[in-house]
Amino acid sequence: MQPVLAIPEKRQDRFTFDYLTNDEINVLLNVPYRTCWYGRRDYS
Repeated sequence: MQPVLAIPEKRQDRFTFDYLTNDEINVLLNVPYRTCWYGRRDYS
């Protein structure tokens, strides 16, 4: 267990997300194929 704990963590800058516009949100919501169960799952 000690060798695993000795592995250093990655240090990098995190990406910051900007807010989406209403048009971009609508495009993302319309992507799932809503006629099958997994499309309906992903839509909600």
